[in-house]
This record gives sequence, structure tokens and C-alpha cells, in this order.
Amino acid sequence: MAREADLVCNPRRITEVFLILHEKTNRPSDLEYEYMTGKLVSRISTGDFGAVLTPEGCRRARALGRRLAGVDLTAIYADDFIVPQETARLIAFGMGSERTVPVFKDGRLGESDLSYLTRRRFQQLGRLEAAGDPNATIRDWIEHCPNDFANLVSRHVEAWNEIIRAHVGRKLALVLHVEGFLLYPALLLGLIGDRMTSLHIPRAHPAHVRLFPDRPPLVSFGDESYWIARPKTIFGQYS
Repeated sequence: MAREADLVCNPRRITEVFLILHEKTNRPSDLEYEYMTGKLVSRISTGDFGAVLTPEGCRRARALGRRLAGVDLTAIYADDFIVPQETARLIAFGMGSERTVPVFKDGRLGESDLSYLTRRRFQQLGRLEAAGDPNATIRDWIEHCPNDFANLVSRHVEAWNEIIRAHVGRKLALVLHVEGFLLYPALLLGLIGDRMTSLHIPRAHPAHVRLFPDRPPLVSFGDESYWIARPKTIFGQYS
């Protein structure tokens, strides 16, 4: 199973990556099982339910773009599904710069295949998550679909390595499904991939990754004050 060492972690120059969970998809609440098992992909893509993202999701994506406006992003990457693509588009739009940040499609940044779930199991997992286990479904998928999990890890590692090599010394963003959003921090922290189930990062809270030429990656959560305005004293970021 892939570990941190399989990722490009020490580029020649400091490189920064913002990991962003795609925004919430607009879909009918009574079709949640169909959505999570991949049965609504074409209907979402063709606009059967109206806007791709919920109103709150649109607002958060644009707001994140405004917060990222001053960090000089050079690129945004997202899976080719319309939901992460629309999230990336609104982030770029929210940045409001004269130089539009390009959004690239990379299908390797995809998600799990939950079509194995029965409606009953889906409901059971929902109850487990509601009871305080936010990654019950991901853990169930890893256990029941090890080949799909291994392929997802392999694709994400491959995509990461190519993207980082193409943007050495720059700042970029990856808009991800929840699987990639949890997987990359786990691997960067030196964990095996299935330990991503030990992480829980809320939506609208980007993880910020700093890659150095000469030391391990630094993964930051909720440190907006640091990546926007660097502290001037030691431990100032903890004030």
C-alpha cells in the first residue's frame, strides 16, 4: 500500500498545495442513496436538478476564492465530474483577479465506487456516521472493495506526482472528493492509505501543504491566518 515515500515530497523549491473538498451537490434529499451509489451522475451533469451546487455550496466556493485571492495560485486541478469542476470554477471566479487562474481536469482525482452498497447497508452506515463515526462508510468501502481502494490510491499518487513536478516552486490547489481530501494528508504524514479513516476535516476548511526540498512536508489545518499573513514572532501562529 502506498506510503508518503511514494509521493513527490521534496521538490527542488518550496511548493504549496491547497487541498479543497468539493462543495455540496444540489440533489433531492429522497435520492441520497441513488446519489451516493453513482446513479445520478448523468442527471446532475445534464442539470436535471437545477444548479450543480447548493446555494450554500456556491457561496462557500466563491468565499474561498476571495480568501485565496492574495496567495497567487497558478492552477486549480479537479476531477472531471461536474461537481468538483463547478467548485473549482467558482473558486477561480471568486478570486476576481485580472489573470484568470486556469482550471484543469484530471480524472485520476476521482472518488470511490459505492455501487456495492445495498440500500439497507447504506442506511446502517448513515446511522453509524450520525452516531459519531464520520468515516464509517469509507472504512466499509476499504474493507469490502480493496481493489477499488488500491486503484484509487495508485491514481491519486500518480496524479500528485505529475502535478507537483509541473508546478515546482509555485502554489496550486486540488479540488477533491472526500477520499482524496483525506488520503493526501494521511500519505503526507507517512501513514498507510487506509489510515485516512482516522482523519476528519470539515468542508470549507482547506488543508494547506508545504513541500520543502530538505525536510518532510508540513500539513496545516485551519491555518488561514498563517498562509495569508505570516506571523512575525516565534509561535506567533499559535496566538
